[in-house]
Amino acid sequence: MLRIKLFSDNSDWAAAVLGPMRTSWGDTVTAIPAKHAPYFSQRKLRAEEKVANELELYITQEEAYIYWVLNAPVVNYILSTFSTRSISIDLKIKLPLYDENDPNHKKISDLVKSIYEKNTVDDSDLLKLNEYYLNICNETE
Repeated sequence: MLRIKLFSDNSDWAAAVLGPMRTSWGDTVTAIPAKHAPYFSQRKLRAEEKVANELELYITQEEAYIYWVLNAPVVNYILSTFSTRSISIDLKIKLPLYDENDPNHKKISDLVKSIYEKNTVDDSDLLKLNEYYLNICNETE
């Protein structure tokens, strides 16, 4: 099961895919968000949607990467305008379900995979993330 960390300790917003990780002493453990770090591992059931099993609502690794749009500079700017004392988890930003056929979703997924591989985020990554997210915002439904 994947859990997506949205933010922590009333500080800067950040999103990350959490899952099994290797410790410095060699054990593999599941990361657990602490304190004020909301997380989710399922998506909401849409009103018209039927599922045979609740497990179908758990997000996949590919779907998880789309939530990295929460790290896009434009999204961070929007979120920074909210009160830091009380933040709703029902964010009023465009965050569509992952669509493997959407080129911008795929670009975000590929970008985030490369960020995890190199274990660092640089300004050019954030600019690309911003660009792909704004492209998603401009898509018509």
